Amino acid sequence: MDFAHRQKLSRYDGSTFANPAVGGRLGLHGKGARGAIQLGRRAYPVLHPKPPANSVKRLVVVVCLILAVAVGYRLAGGEQTGTGTLTLPQPSPNRGERAPLFETQEADGSGSFELSDRGVYVLTFWNTLNKDTAQARPELVRLTREYEDEGVRFAAVYLDSVPDGEGEAPYAVLRDGSGVLTSRYNVKRVPRLFLIEDGTIQLVQNGFYAANEEQLEDELARILDDDKGT
Repeated sequence: MDFAHRQKLSRYDGSTFANPAVGGRLGLHGKGARGAIQLGRRAYPVLHPKPPANSVKRLVVVVCLILAVAVGYRLAGGEQTGTGTLTLPQPSPNRGERAPLFETQEADGSGSFELSDRGVYVLTFWNTLNKDTAQARPELVRLTREYEDEGVRFAAVYLDSVPDGEGEAPYAVLRDGSGVLTSRYNVKRVPRLFLIEDGTIQLVQNGFYAANEEQLEDELARILDDDKGT
C-alpha cells in the first residue's frame, strides 16, 4: 500500500468500512469502528516498520567499541587528557635520550652541517606546504640571530623542496629528500623541534604555538646559564 493510498484511507470514517464493497476490497471484515481497528492493525506495520535485527546488532557493537576506546584513552592519557594536553608518550627519540648524530650537505651546497655530541643545537623539521612552518620561520630567524653569539647552532630540515628565499636564512637549511633524518628522528608531523645539548635531547616540541616559543627560550637560557656556571 503506497503513501497516497494510505492518506486516502486515513480520510475515511467508520461508516465507510461499513460498506461491504469497500471493506471487502481492503480485506476488512466488520463494520464501523471494528473495521477502522482492522485497518489500523494492517497499516501500522507499514507506517512503522521494525528495524532489521542485524542493523540493531551492528549498532550495539559500534557503540560498545566507541565506549571501550574512550575509556581506554582516558585511563591511558591521565588527568590532563580531557583538557587537550596529551600525556601519552611521544615517538622516540624523547627528552633525556641520545640524539641521532649526523653530518650532511646544506641544501644550497655551500657547506656541510654536523650535529655532534658536543654543543647546543636547535633542530627543526619543516614542510613547505605546512601552515605552521610558515609561521615558525620568522621566529627561528629571530632566535638564530639572538643566540648565534652564544654558540647555539640552528638548522631547519625540509622534508620536501626548499622554498625560495631560504638561501639568505641565518640558520642551516637542510633537505631530507631521502627521508633518512626524518626516519631517524621519527618525525610523524611537522613542525617537530629538538633542543639538543652535548648529544642529549633536552626538549621536544610538536607543532608551533606561542607557548612553545617561550618554553624553548626558557630551556635555552637554562642550558646557557648552566654552561656559564661550570
